[in-house]
Amino acid sequence: MMQHNARVLENRRINDTCLQLGLSCPASWAAAVPGQFVMLRLPAAGISATFLPRPFSIYRVTGDGRLDILYRVVGRATCAMAALGPGDGLNVLGPLGNGFSFGPDLKQAFLVAGGIGVPPVAFLAQHLAGRKGTAVDCTVFLGGATASDILCEADFSSLGMTVCIATEDGSAGTKGLVTDILAPALENQAPDAVFACGPPGMLRAVGSMATTRKVACQVSIETMMACGMGACMGCAVRSADNQAAYKHACTDGPVFDCSRIDLCGPLLSG
Repeated sequence: MMQHNARVLENRRINDTCLQLGLSCPASWAAAVPGQFVMLRLPAAGISATFLPRPFSIYRVTGDGRLDILYRVVGRATCAMAALGPGDGLNVLGPLGNGFSFGPDLKQAFLVAGGIGVPPVAFLAQHLAGRKGTAVDCTVFLGGATASDILCEADFSSLGMTVCIATEDGSAGTKGLVTDILAPALENQAPDAVFACGPPGMLRAVGSMATTRKVACQVSIETMMACGMGACMGCAVRSADNQAAYKHACTDGPVFDCSRIDLCGPLLSG
C-alpha cells in the first residue's frame, strides 16, 4: 500500500453514464490481486478541499505503470471525475484490501457480475485466463437493468469465456435478473467455485444459491468508505460466525467467503 500522486492518462466515455479512467501508477502495483481497490482523492479545484476520497475497484493494472478503473457518473464525486482530462492530477492510495483467492485445484468457475460490479470480476477473469498450468473453464453471468448496464462483455469473450446476459427490460440477453440464468446453470453443472460482485440483493441471492448447492462462493462487497484502512470503522459488516462481531470491508474484505458474513445484515440491506 502506498500513496501516489497520479496523472490522468485517459478518461474515456464507454456509454452514456460510464467512463474508463486510466491513471499512472507505480510498476509494483502490477502485483495487485483481483478484488483489491484504491482510494481516489480528487483535486481541490472546484470542490471542497476536505472532500473525502472514494473507493474504486481495480479494473486493470499493468507492469508499465497504468491503472484503470471503470465508474458510473452518479453524484458529485463522479461528476468531478468525469471532468478530468489527460495530465490532470489526483491522489491514489492502494492497492487496498483482500481480493479473490483460488488454488491450483480450481478447474471450473462461474463469474457473476451486476451493473458496475463488473470491474473486479473482469480483473479476476484476466488472472484466471493467464494462470499457468491447468486452464480454468469460466462461464460469465452479467446482469443489469438495461443493455447499457452490461459492461466488459468483450473483455470476457476475448478470453474465450462463455458469456450469459440478463437484463430486467429484455433489451439484451434473457429478460429477467442475472440470478434467473445463474440458477439453472448451477443445477445443470455446479462449478468448483462462484465469484461475484454486484448489488446487495444479487449477492444475497447468489450466496444463497451457492450455499444450498454446497458450492464455494466468494463475494466482493460494494460499499462507501471514508478511509480504506480500517480507521473510520464505517464499512462494518456483520460476521456470520458471531452475531455480536463485525468485519470491515476495507481491511477484512472487500472480498469475503459468503459463509463468513451475514449477507442479510445492515450493510447489505436493500
